[in-house]
Order: sequence, then structure tokens, then C-alpha cells
Amino acid sequence: MQVFKREGKNRKNMIQKGELEAPDAEAVRANLGRRGITPVKIKKKPKDLFEYVTFLQPWVKESDIIIFARQFFTMIDAGLPIIQCLDILHKQQENKTFKKIRLKVGQPLPNR
Repeated sequence: MQVFKREGKNRKNMIQKGELEAPDAEAVRANLGRRGITPVKIKKKPKDLFEYVTFLQPWVKESDIIIFARQFFTMIDAGLPIIQCLDILHKQQENKTFKKIRLKVGQPLPNR
């Protein structure tokens, strides 16, 4: 998924700005439309220069993994689907490295 910077007007004609994670610009437009926002600008957010330099990325701490496991277990125990659990936990994560790992885990396998 990519991050898009977006700007749009709501029903009261007020400008709203923000970022949205989506597969493409059309998905961003659809998301804004469902929320009653008319898109004005949508563009990809530039990539972080150090994204692929592993020694500059934050470490995944043991406490992050423990918290993830507890939250994941609680959601599964409550009956939520696995993909939905991973999506919720992905959105809540602050550690960028752990967030990328969890996003990859939640993606479906390619057809063979």
C-alpha cells in the first residue's frame, strides 16, 4: 500500500487535508466520496530516503511483540477474522519497522 496526501472539500465547503493509506489514487477518491468529501488534490507522499537502510530503522522491541501477541489473542478470542485483526493492529502500531512486517504478514499469497 502507498500513502497519499489528500485535500478535499466537505459538505460545508471547508478544506480538509490529511494522509490516507491505499493501493492507488482511485481508492483514495472512493474513500473520500464515501465520507462526503470532494477531492481537490491527491498525490503520492514521497518515500523516506532511509526506508531501505536497515541499520537506520527502529528496532522491534520485545515489548512490542508481547503487546501484539496479547492484543491479537484477545481479538481472535472475541471471534474477529485474522485479516481484520492484523489490519487493526497494523493501524495502531507506531514502530515503522514492526508495522511493515505486520503488513507483509497480512497480505494474501500470490496465486501459483
